[in-house]
Amino acid sequence: MLRIQKISVIAAFLLLIWSFALTLPGSPAIHLIITLAPLIALVLFGIKLLLTLIIGVANFRTVPVEAELLQEDIIRARKELKKRGVALE
Repeated sequence: MLRIQKISVIAAFLLLIWSFALTLPGSPAIHLIITLAPLIALVLFGIKLLLTLIIGVANFRTVPVEAELLQEDIIRARKELKKRGVALE
């Protein structure tokens, strides 16, 4: 089963549960929470993604040797482009 199919099945199941919960009798406060549940889930998902991004950036390793190799590649590429007559900057 493809990932999109799994996500679609889960989304359909959650939509079914949510629509059933909307029809249940209850206090207005609970009904408001059920009504706003998709928005709350979306905000929580966004916070989770933001935290994942922050943790990934905080744990990102810097490798000085690779930075030097990259600078050498850039210099070599600029020289090659200059030989071919491409104006840089």
